[in-house]
Amino acid sequence: MRSKRKLMDLALKSQFVPVLRKRGFKGRYPHFTRITEGKVDILGIQFSQWGDQFYLEIGIGPREGVNLSSGKLIEGDKLKHYHIVERRRVGDLSYDYSNIDPVDVANKVIRCIESIEEWFADSNRESILTTLRANRVAGEVFLPSPQTTGQTGPYPAVPDGSDE
Repeated sequence: MRSKRKLMDLALKSQFVPVLRKRGFKGRYPHFTRITEGKVDILGIQFSQWGDQFYLEIGIGPREGVNLSSGKLIEGDKLKHYHIVERRRVGDLSYDYSNIDPVDVANKVIRCIESIEEWFADSNRESILTTLRANRVAGEVFLPSPQTTGQTGPYPAVPDGSDE
């Protein structure tokens, strides 16, 4: 009998990864990047160590990469979601697969792809990239807080594609 995690991996690899590939993402599961004209779109699948759940993490970075606080340069095509300050989790909660068919969970992830694409395409990302390029240090980048941008409350999560 395969573990729940292995079944979830198989479902994501067979259902979700082909959707990412058709949209131009490259990389090895669970880390994907797509290099566009002015930026790198980053998507990572982060499994919880506490149970049968995972998160989709998305972010953007400069094509030329970022310098970590250690001074090490991470090239744009090698960036992972955890290297980037400007990132979001997709949805408010994790994707739980403890009592749900992994294929159904993978299909739920696929339904959120348009929301993810809208987040990547948001024109406000350009000012963030300018800040990232100016600093080039992932751990020391200032990003506007809701208080400085006039937003109320925390930054919203990207919709998770659920029908609820």
